Amino acid sequence: MVALTSALPEIIATPLTAPTAILAIMAANSVEEMEGSATSEEILMTVLVAIALSSFLTGSFLQPDILNFSHTARGDRKL
Repeated sequence: MVALTSALPEIIATPLTAPTAILAIMAANSVEEMEGSATSEEILMTVLVAIALSSFLTGSFLQPDILNFSHTARGDRKL
């Protein structure tokens, strides 16, 4: 994904260990809580949605241009 959206297509991106560990703990806790009451498909979808949502929210706070927050604050562009 980084190579497709970057000005430098030879860039290789690897996941960082700290966020990966946090996501793994979050997934393990979700599985533990849902283990007896949900099917494996429901657990899988819950974990995938949680990872996607937390990744999107983290990215939107770290790079506010994704949601046009900085343009709106300056009055350059409106949503």
